[in-house]
Amino acid sequence: MVLQDIVLQQSWLSLAVAQPKLKAVILHSVATVIRHYDQNDNDNADTIMMETGDAANTNNNAQQQLLTMKLFSTLASCNNSSNPTELLLSMARSPLIEVRLGAYAILLAVAKGNGGGAQVLLTTSGFYDFCITRDNKVETTKEGMEAKYNIVVAVLKSNARGLLADKIVKSLEQYVQQGPHYVKTLSWELATE
Repeated sequence: MVLQDIVLQQSWLSLAVAQPKLKAVILHSVATVIRHYDQNDNDNADTIMMETGDAANTNNNAQQQLLTMKLFSTLASCNNSSNPTELLLSMARSPLIEVRLGAYAILLAVAKGNGGGAQVLLTTSGFYDFCITRDNKVETTKEGMEAKYNIVVAVLKSNARGLLADKIVKSLEQYVQQGPHYVKTLSWELATE
């Protein structure tokens, strides 16, 4: 319903005039809807298969994945952006933690989705660099570091992993192995100069 009504789209998804806390609420609400689609997809899969057979289950999954990606792209179009991942990456660099966490929530929901969401994220230039960068100037809070870590974990667990080069998979695995709070240490000589 919302995806078919331009007025509802603009009212719900427009971030241009929203105050920072309202932006965060909007972003978290979109993430919740995306998670709901994928959660229903996983929770109801066995029931749907038993009741209607594999063909109907596949059709239902495809329809839910299509709606998830349509909502994701509608978020960008309502905010005068051609790429939803770029929009969210710009918000993930916001100085306001609430906005950053909202952007992380959507990125995580899309990366965890069964509809190739991680692949969509990885096709955007800058997403991989965003994932592996541990710049403490960008993310300084415990919640933000953990949210970013969870996005990397979701990308590694996704179907997109098989499409990635070995070097990229190894760097993402190293990031996960180091944990969300890893800080690169300086040698004693550099620290005392």
